[in-house]
Amino acid sequence: MIPSPFDRPDLYDALLDDLDFDISFWLDFASAGNGAALEVACGSGRILVRMLQAGIDVDGIDSSAAMLQHARNKVERLGLRSTLTQACMADFILPRRYKRIVCAFNSFGHNMTAHEQISTLRSCREHLAPGGALGVHMAFPRPQLWTGPYDRVFESEVAHPSGEGTLRIYDTRELDPVAQTQISTMDMEHIGADGAMVDNFQSRTAVRWIYKNELELMLQLAGFERFEIYGDFRRGPITPECHTMVAVAWR
Repeated sequence: MIPSPFDRPDLYDALLDDLDFDISFWLDFASAGNGAALEVACGSGRILVRMLQAGIDVDGIDSSAAMLQHARNKVERLGLRSTLTQACMADFILPRRYKRIVCAFNSFGHNMTAHEQISTLRSCREHLAPGGALGVHMAFPRPQLWTGPYDRVFESEVAHPSGEGTLRIYDTRELDPVAQTQISTMDMEHIGADGAMVDNFQSRTAVRWIYKNELELMLQLAGFERFEIYGDFRRGPITPECHTMVAVAWR
């Protein structure tokens, strides 16, 4: 069985931890709640740690024990405090209720069926305090997505977390426009100073993309009556050229 990229949080962070395109939106969103926040599928803590550093009282859940431990190590190393719980986003139960819940960076798409996606929205709603809001971010599946590329494609090259050499990323995608799914097989090659490959960590991940009307129906089925869906982090409308879909739903 091919492992998940979430089994190697050190490599995951080397690739993604410096991303900040969405940070200001989520900090503003969480701060506006004037209360406790929860990040669903918090992963290794890219967003959660920045919220804690901004003085936000935020907890996190994730299904990956490895990613959660990596996040805990970051939180402890910085002298911060957060309750991090291993749980599935589709059926989690926590004792607190939150003014803001965040499900960022395509995490919602890891629910591979409509049933799981609706269950996640319903679980989030049940954990919102009255007047609280849920924020969900996913890539918007433009028509170009389904045309490929399907072959192995070079994505990026970053410093290796060991401090020696680089980490070279390749992605091979299996796309199903009927099921609206994407399965990515990623090769994370450790390239030494001499240019030779030291080792390769191959992993696989899957997402189910959804469209605006589908998300609206799911939110309604989950019990949300008031929501807005944007095409970017500036709260602009969705257009055919959009790469992003951001939903905010209030309880």
